[in-house]
Parts: sequence; structure tokens; C-alpha cells
Amino acid sequence: MQEIVTKLIESIEKGNYSVAIIIIFVGLVFNYRSIIEFIDSRKKVKILQLEKILESTKIKGVDRELSESELIKEQFKSTLGLSVEKEFREAIIKAHQHTKGELDFVHFQRALPYLEYENNTLKVHISKFEYIGCILNIISSISICLIGYGLFIYALFHFSWSTFSPIMGLVLLSIFIGFVFLYEIRHIISAKKILKELEHQENKTIY
Repeated sequence: MQEIVTKLIESIEKGNYSVAIIIIFVGLVFNYRSIIEFIDSRKKVKILQLEKILESTKIKGVDRELSESELIKEQFKSTLGLSVEKEFREAIIKAHQHTKGELDFVHFQRALPYLEYENNTLKVHISKFEYIGCILNIISSISICLIGYGLFIYALFHFSWSTFSPIMGLVLLSIFIGFVFLYEIRHIISAKKILKELEHQENKTIY
């Protein structure tokens, strides 16, 4: 890891930004597991702190209740990705149970930014602006990936060591940006699936 950082600094100092992009991309790929482990360890820090607080006999009454509530909330956040209050969380779990396995729980995790809990009811809210953003993300991701593909083809047919490295840097950057845009689309796709399922459940209740 230290060698990668050193090469990255050297590339930036020399103005080889395309090489720096390649180094960053390769570094992320080969250190993916370490990055995930680091993120997971940071998530568990708050849980450990809350557990230590609850071990103290001095914490009583409302303070203990709040700490216990926060601990449960953090545990659900760490294991299920649901950083919401108890009632909201239970509504999500019940909605998932009603799907009888037809809709994976991961969709509820992804769609969390679009889920609302009002009047004891789980709702999905996607604004027009967010719909437009989703469409723009799709267009942008396809366009950027096509640009990256075009640059790659150009690099193959006009190969030279002086241009290959900068072009490959741009190719990797465009692919990365394209996948980031596509990744963001998943949240709305999951939200729409949940919305469809909730409407289906509501219709079954009516009839």
C-alpha cells in the first residue's frame, strides 16, 4: 500500500495525472477487501461505545432507555443497513414479510432514502426531480461508458507509449464515473419495486 501511495505522489508531482488515475484505480481494486474491513470496523466503534455505557450501573432511567434504543438502532444499521427508529424499522420488516420472499430485503436497504413512515404506514416517495435525475444518470452513464470505449478503441488502433497511458487513464476514469452513475440508479429502481409491492398489498387488503 505504501508503494502505491509513493508512486501516486511521484506521478502527481511529475504531472502524470493519467498515470495517477490508473494507480488509484488499481489500488482500489487490489485493496478493496482492506477498505471494506476498515469501514466495517468504524461502524462497530459506536456499538462498542454504547455497550460500554450500558455496562455502567450509573446509567439509569431515561439515559439507559435512550442508550439501549441507540444501541439497537446501531446494531440494525450495522447488520441490516437500517438506521431508522423502531416503529419505522418494524414497518419495513413487516412489509418485507408480506412479500413472502418475492422481494429481497436488499431492496428495502437500497430504497431507504425514499421510504417514509407516516400515520403508522410505510410509504415510498420519489419526487419528479429524482425521477429526472435517474433518467439523466442513465443517459450520462451510457454516454460516459461509450466515450471510454471509444477512447480504448482509439488507443488500440493508434498505439504509442506516449499516448497510451494518458488515454487509458481517461478510459478507466470514464468507466468508473459511468458505474458510479449506474450505482445511484439502483436506489430508485428498488424504491419503485417496493412501491409496486406496497400498492399490491394495499389492493389485496381492499379486495
